[in-house]
Amino acid sequence: AGEIERRVAQDLAQSLRDHAGVTALRRGAINLDPSVRGLYAEQIGVFVDGTRTFAAGPARMDSGLSHVSPHALQSLHVVRGPYALTWGAGTLSAIRADTFKPAFSGGAFELGGRAGYNYGSNGGANDAIASLYGSTDRLRFTFLHNTRTGDDYTDGAGAAVQGDYESFDTRWSLGGRPTGRTLLEYTGGYQKQNDIDYPGRILDAGLFETQSHALEFSHARPTGLVSEVAGQVYLNAKTHVMNNDNKPTAVRNPQRTPPFPIDVHLPTSSDTLGGRFHAALET
Repeated sequence: AGEIERRVAQDLAQSLRDHAGVTALRRGAINLDPSVRGLYAEQIGVFVDGTRTFAAGPARMDSGLSHVSPHALQSLHVVRGPYALTWGAGTLSAIRADTFKPAFSGGAFELGGRAGYNYGSNGGANDAIASLYGSTDRLRFTFLHNTRTGDDYTDGAGAAVQGDYESFDTRWSLGGRPTGRTLLEYTGGYQKQNDIDYPGRILDAGLFETQSHALEFSHARPTGLVSEVAGQVYLNAKTHVMNNDNKPTAVRNPQRTPPFPIDVHLPTSSDTLGGRFHAALET
């Protein structure tokens, strides 16, 4: 996770470009779309803390990884082939991102945190992060906030490229172990992204607003036929607005048909209510 943070501060999917057979398609300033061995879009199952989301923006303006701060990450796994079906139905490959949760301590209360800031001169990229976490032998919690902003940048040929974006991410979790073999944990998140440029497309993203909630349970047994039972229920809700405020169609052009300016604001949404359950049997 730390290596991914050092490589990329703008978008989590960028880090996948270092994996063999995996890449990420750039459609806008952030919110890259991952591709695994030529598979893309809904052919790839994207899971964050075991939950799945679907794109709210048409033509893949966002992916499941778009709405996770790179600083929240603890691990990132890519699975190719039929084994991906064990993570979710209808997937030919899968990407799973798990956010950071501290280990339960040996008994005493342990508290930690971190803060940081990154800046990129080309594009005026700002990236600020602050987090707090703690644990005992029975309880653990996390809280993280990340602000990312950027502006137009200059490409290798010296041309200006539209690259505005704002992203505000907050994630939290609270988990408990009523017994040494039982875990009950809630994980939540809220993200708001504003004014994301998509150069070369007829519309930009004026807004992405994402809310995530998940409740997970697991219980292990040292003896017996059933060695473990585990389950999860979750809700991911996305709101999205597209507009043409900074596009040529928003400006009067006598050489165009129609010549008058066009005002386009299109709202869309994508809500996912899901769950999973499994039991491990020992014979």
